[in-house]
Amino acid sequence: MRSTTWTEDGWRHRGWLALCRLSAGVLLAGLALFGEGTFQSPAGLWVAAAAATVVALTTTVWTGGRVLGSFLLLSDLTWISLAVVAAGRADAGITLLYTLVAFAAGLTVGGGGALLISSVTAVTLVAAGSSLGMLLDQPTSIVAQAALVLVLGGVADRIRELIDARDRALEYASQVLERMRLDTDTIVRNLGSGLISVDITGRVVHLNAMAATTLGIEDEPAQGRHMNEILGTEGRALVEEIERALVQGTPVQRKQLHVRRGELSIPLGLGTTILRGPEGETRGVAVLFQDLTDVKREEAARRRKDRLAAVGELAAGIAHEIRNSILPVSGSVQILSQELNANDEQSKLFDMILRETENIERFVSSLLNYTGSRTLQVRDVAVQDLLETVCGELAVSRPEGPTITREGEPVTVRGDNAQLAQVIRNLVGNAADAAGPEGRVTVTSGADDRGAWIDVEDTGPGIGDDGRDQVFQPFFTTKAGGTGLGLPIAARITSDHGGELILATTGETGTRFRVSLPADGITEVESALAA
Repeated sequence: MRSTTWTEDGWRHRGWLALCRLSAGVLLAGLALFGEGTFQSPAGLWVAAAAATVVALTTTVWTGGRVLGSFLLLSDLTWISLAVVAAGRADAGITLLYTLVAFAAGLTVGGGGALLISSVTAVTLVAAGSSLGMLLDQPTSIVAQAALVLVLGGVADRIRELIDARDRALEYASQVLERMRLDTDTIVRNLGSGLISVDITGRVVHLNAMAATTLGIEDEPAQGRHMNEILGTEGRALVEEIERALVQGTPVQRKQLHVRRGELSIPLGLGTTILRGPEGETRGVAVLFQDLTDVKREEAARRRKDRLAAVGELAAGIAHEIRNSILPVSGSVQILSQELNANDEQSKLFDMILRETENIERFVSSLLNYTGSRTLQVRDVAVQDLLETVCGELAVSRPEGPTITREGEPVTVRGDNAQLAQVIRNLVGNAADAAGPEGRVTVTSGADDRGAWIDVEDTGPGIGDDGRDQVFQPFFTTKAGGTGLGLPIAARITSDHGGELILATTGETGTRFRVSLPADGITEVESALAA
């Protein structure tokens, strides 16, 4: 809102103008009351005092405006002149009130109006003085007073101009500061990185929306509260970093640490800045940080692709040699087992050889499936039908296995039905192995604004912290006889569909994997095929 200048703001001058007029009225009333016999017309003084009081009361309701202000000042000339004539004495000093009129005109009216009123005041002063014989008896005094009236009017006008210029400068500076504050608040609020600043006592000064989102802070005012209260135990690592910066007074350019958000561990990349006062003393710390979860995932995906390329190159070379060796061995053992009259012990050895050659063949096939590439046969896939088919097959093939239940809403995605079925088959199979015969596996499907998702959760023993970061690495397994390729294959297929497979939760009571397929998966998949 625009502020008014001195001239425009009636509230600034009406108070002191009303007080001056009321004081003059009281003075004239006192002269009339206690100077009876001394002055020519005490009644005239009473009238002048009453007129001054009326003008003073009018001033209290004056809300500004040069026209009304000029009218009141001319009214002042009337009752002052009446008081001068009623006093009938040059030494009464009442003529000095004319100088106040000129001074008030310069402050409240200003410009040409002030000059006109000052001139009228000077003429009125000379005329009033002439009625008392001052022009003849004291010409120097009356002329000096008239000149003083004109000078005071000009000086007051100059003072008004200076005050108005100061007001405009302050208004402009206030507007600039307000714009800077709004711009700064907007920048801080919309930063793509989280920002927290605290004072020397550890109380939060700034906390932007990205910081609140990253750290999972509830939507409530944080300013003025201590950082321990805001960040809590889950953000203790960040609190310790801020406390270290406050104590040591040295900034950190680049550092990584982890904070908790519910069941998740959030990696943060941060830098700190020491906020210093005029004398160089530490006044606070500002922390700028980013959630590195996506960066870590991209790095992990890139490392998986690099490993995939290396393993693929190696697998392509050795698979041919292994199969060339395994096939003759398997065929020879089958012929020998048929031609020789083997006893029971020898038959067991033949069976073991055949079984192990089949395991080798299966491992080579899984390795090639992981490292190789297949063209996606894209079509609409009803997720509920897919889950029903895969879960039904596993229930039949594992009659002694855990209870498998399906939940959630029907969703449809675009993708390769056979490969998506393999993803679910690998996940549910692993969950069934982890849950055991007495356990339970729950498969849930749904959709949100980002696309479709499928959760596979078991009641098994969970995955330890050491294995959490390795579950998608080839050949890592906690299952006896496992190849360590089931989850990497599922992750690769999901990635081929433009989605992501993540280990959502794990603990002492189970594990949950989530398959996320993007809402724009049609475009991404078909673009990948076109390439």
